[in-house]
Amino acid sequence: MAETTLEEAARCPWCAEPGKKTGTTRPHGQSIERGVKVETYECENARCENEGERWLVQFNPDGTIPPKGTRNEQPKEYDIMRHTTFQERERAKEAMRRQYEESIVPGSS
Repeated sequence: MAETTLEEAARCPWCAEPGKKTGTTRPHGQSIERGVKVETYECENARCENEGERWLVQFNPDGTIPPKGTRNEQPKEYDIMRHTTFQERERAKEAMRRQYEESIVPGSS
């Protein structure tokens, strides 16, 4: 798979115009390879319906940029079944159910 260039990655995903870099972070964690860098870009195109939206560009330790879409091919980092109890999951489901019902039933809040 061909690597993505910075010129491609820095373009707005919606209008394809170059974006403005607004920040850089160096994420860290147990499953993150040392040396990874993430830059944030923002669309400044007034004609773009998503003007002001931001997107992230990841840099590998060797300076390459992973191809778009590769994050969907990899296993997710957070396994909810392993990191929560049954009771926590049930409380979260109940809270989401109540929130949904309040959003569709007028005056139920």
